[in-house]
Amino acid sequence: LLHTIIKKTAIAAKVITADNYTFPIIQRSGKNKWGKTIHYIFNYSKETKRITYTGGPAKELISDKLTQTGQQIVLDPWEVLIMEQN
Repeated sequence: LLHTIIKKTAIAAKVITADNYTFPIIQRSGKNKWGKTIHYIFNYSKETKRITYTGGPAKELISDKLTQTGQQIVLDPWEVLIMEQN
């Protein structure tokens, strides 16, 4: 219950967005010099994690894989994904 209250308060204060993942999955986003949105998704865990990708259609820059909104992604322990949104 406390987690839900804190999350709703942080969303209202615009500290996070509703699509932010929770620890140990951390997402940060920014824009590159060409104006494209880049999402960095980190798995700060020694366990494999499965998430639902919430960004827009994107290309994972390390593997060149294409990812769609709502697609399931498996993150290996300590893995980082760098997604360039189309």
